[in-house]
Amino acid sequence: MIGQKLLLMEQEPLKRRVSREQVPDLQESVRLLRTRLNALDAQKEQAFSQKQELGRQVKERILTVKKARELRDSLAKEIKSLKEKRDASNKKLGGKLKELSMLKKQKESALKGLKIKENPVRLKKEIEQLELKIQTESMPFEKEQELMKKIKLMKKAYEESKGMAKAQDSIEGLKQELDAIRKEGNDAHMLVQEKARQSQEEHERLLKLSKEIDELTAQEEAAYAKFLELKGQFRALNEELKVKLNELGAEQSRITAVKKEKRARRIEQEVQTLRSKEEVVEEKIRTGKKLTTEDILILQSRSSEDF
Repeated sequence: MIGQKLLLMEQEPLKRRVSREQVPDLQESVRLLRTRLNALDAQKEQAFSQKQELGRQVKERILTVKKARELRDSLAKEIKSLKEKRDASNKKLGGKLKELSMLKKQKESALKGLKIKENPVRLKKEIEQLELKIQTESMPFEKEQELMKKIKLMKKAYEESKGMAKAQDSIEGLKQELDAIRKEGNDAHMLVQEKARQSQEEHERLLKLSKEIDELTAQEEAAYAKFLELKGQFRALNEELKVKLNELGAEQSRITAVKKEKRARRIEQEVQTLRSKEEVVEEKIRTGKKLTTEDILILQSRSSEDF
């Protein structure tokens, strides 16, 4: 029993020394784990921020795609309406061209029947010019009379060709109408081309945006997968840190307890030593032996404690 007790007493300082040596190692492990944990946390947050930014870009482009589709659909409706307007103008133009052709034939027949050498429109214009000349210019009476006779003959010829002139007026009116119809059709056609160009641009823009959305979505998914991976590593490392902190706390508590125990033993040993010395001093006093300076100090120490 005494041998075992001595063995245990010899092993106890060894255990305490080993325990004290473990603390720096545990502290270094904790420091390294915290450094790695902070680095992982920064990477994890960076991956999450990247995922959020990519998600924002995806949503932004989806909204742009929606607006682009609305614009493209609106352009498609406009193009359809303009094509219908252009086709209607072309159809109307065809009918008016046939009508013009018939009027021209009627005019030619009228000219042949009346045997009029001069165009009635030109004849009417010449009459108007001569009448204006008589009204605005000063000329001899004989000359004026001559022009009046000429105008009279020209008016007679014009009256004879009045039916043909009416046909000519109809032709002129129809030509103006044809010009307006052509302009309307051309304007509609130009608008169709312009709207078609815009629609094609929007279509190409949609294709580009759709491709960008696919690429950004893939990047977002990759960033999120990276975030989850780092999050898992972070949790595992954090658990490892907790274990090390618990071990460190346990070792520090054990060392503190050992220190308290050691201090208590030392105090107890000092008290026992002092009591032994006091007993010696008391024995000297009883036997009348001479006290030493140390003996006096021991007595003073006891008196101080009693006080």
